[in-house]
Amino acid sequence: VPAINRLKIIVNEYDKTIFIEEALHRLVETYYHLGLEGEAKKYAKIFGYNYNSGEWFEQSYKILNKGLNKRQADLVGYLYSKEKAKTNISSYSKKYNVVRQTARKDLNELVNADLIFEYKDGRNVVFKISSKENIDRYLGQ
Repeated sequence: VPAINRLKIIVNEYDKTIFIEEALHRLVETYYHLGLEGEAKKYAKIFGYNYNSGEWFEQSYKILNKGLNKRQADLVGYLYSKEKAKTNISSYSKKYNVVRQTARKDLNELVNADLIFEYKDGRNVVFKISSKENIDRYLGQ
């Protein structure tokens, strides 16, 4: 609790410091590990609104999204909401402005987590959601 109070002082009174992003991340991290997910999400929203890029933001995002990076979480959410949706390495790479190697790594991690599966469609490798149940189970961990 004293650490939380110190971090809140930084956020509320020293919001121009170079340490604000780390302080917000530490609040997200601390509240999440204490089981106060609502408070963690509150500070993550503040963080995302003001500083939606950078290493500290990515780490906070991973905490709240069970280890998925922002691109992966966005894709899983899209595939989850659209029953017939699919993607491939090229479209993923273009959408998230990453090189093909990064796209492949992100998609392989999702395949290994059993959130999506890959199949061949002619010369293309296509990715679709494995099942809504798998995603619900993964996010509920």
